[in-house]
Amino acid sequence: PSIFETASNVGYSYKNMLLQVTSLSRGYVQPESMLTHELGYLATVPKWGATLDVRVFHEQAGGFVQRTQYALPTGISLLPSNPVDFHNGDDFSIRGIEYQLNWKPWHGAQLAFSQAYTRNSLSVASNLDQDSSLYAPVIANTLIFTQNFTANTALTLTHQESSASNLQGSSTVTRPISRTDVRVSKGLRWGARGGEVALVVQNLGQPYLDFDSKFEFRRRAFVTLRLDN
Repeated sequence: PSIFETASNVGYSYKNMLLQVTSLSRGYVQPESMLTHELGYLATVPKWGATLDVRVFHEQAGGFVQRTQYALPTGISLLPSNPVDFHNGDDFSIRGIEYQLNWKPWHGAQLAFSQAYTRNSLSVASNLDQDSSLYAPVIANTLIFTQNFTANTALTLTHQESSASNLQGSSTVTRPISRTDVRVSKGLRWGARGGEVALVVQNLGQPYLDFDSKFEFRRRAFVTLRLDN
């Protein structure tokens, strides 16, 4: 478990008077466990410039760390307060298949497509307040295209799509995500030293919910500079 899950203590006070406690971990949570069975297959076709990587898996998670709320003793808080704590809850299994296809259609170009199907199911009767089948998107796709030009210039396009999910700690089921990014980079050279300058634009489409209904991932653009020693 994380430090926050084992030792968090978050509250609000005014003039040395404690008004509200929002998170108070009592240190009862133990590490989770994970048992994984998987079968993989890797195929390489040099004449086509293609590689296929497939993985079928079944994972058994034990002691899944969950959030819970409890009432503080009377007199500790002047405002209604049910602080968050963490405990080991249900066991559940994750099964699915994922694959990635890499292809070099022409000189300087590379196309990569990956897809994952994931299903979750509880091993025992659940006390969870959210649908465990949505702990991860049921289906997620990623498509990446890279073209290297002359003069150390490259263009990268990335498109991602995933179905709705209800991530641990989130207060709402997020809607399906569709996002496209573009990156243009140029290599730099000073004698034996190199570097790179790049322009990145993230999420060319509409804003989407990021983990919680209060947070939207909007379009953003920035420039990066890397200098190598």
